[in-house]
Amino acid sequence: MWLFAAVVPFLPLDVETKAGVVAGDLAAAEVIFVLGVAFVGKEAYQAIKARLFKKKTGTPAAEKK
Repeated sequence: MWLFAAVVPFLPLDVETKAGVVAGDLAAAEVIFVLGVAFVGKEAYQAIKARLFKKKTGTPAAEKK
């Protein structure tokens, strides 16, 4: 989906058509992402979120003491 959005500007279409196609493509990508999250379930979503967005504990100054 993202690759298609990068190719559309080089197609022989009107600017308005290109903008509409890219906007529709990105909206469809978001819908597919949300459906994918819904299909994997709450536990898998939380595991992925925890792995991607790890919180750092403490500050570097506090660790040196």
